[in-house]
Amino acid sequence: MAAGISHDVKNILNPLGLQLEVVRRRIAKGDLQGAHATLDNMREVIHHGVEVVERLRAFSRQAPEVSESVEISRVIATAVELSRPRVALFSGVELVVENIPELLIRARASELASAMVNLIVNATEAMPDGGTITISAGAAGGEVDGDVGDAGDLLEFAAHGADAVAAGHAGDGKGLGVHLVS
Repeated sequence: MAAGISHDVKNILNPLGLQLEVVRRRIAKGDLQGAHATLDNMREVIHHGVEVVERLRAFSRQAPEVSESVEISRVIATAVELSRPRVALFSGVELVVENIPELLIRARASELASAMVNLIVNATEAMPDGGTITISAGAAGGEVDGDVGDAGDLLEFAAHGADAVAAGHAGDGKGLGVHLVS
């Protein structure tokens, strides 16, 4: 359990550190509008961090977890913005987001965003020679499916009815098996 908690906290703090550097660079270039947009992203990450801590507190009290209505395109946009500084550290890796429809699902937004950041980072690290990471999502038959594809492997998350799972590269120990939607 401690490993999972430390992993979640690391996934919050690492992007915040990278985003601080982005803010610093934008201010140095006089791009105050861009700096404010990055600060807004950081505020959302901090909100997700508080949600993680609240879930831990609820778990310790054995309180039931509560999901919320989540706009999947917004969660993906947040995860992409949080991941961009990390992706930029890898030469030749491009992040492409396909047209994501506006779809509402019941989920814990902070966990879904954290899983998406994980998938993007794993895809980035899986391509040391560069490549394209493509993120897509869609719906059919009452189910929401999403993909984070890289050069050769596929990482995916899927919401099937009342359940969602994010999975990583097979056999590499980086996969996720976290239930995200209820």
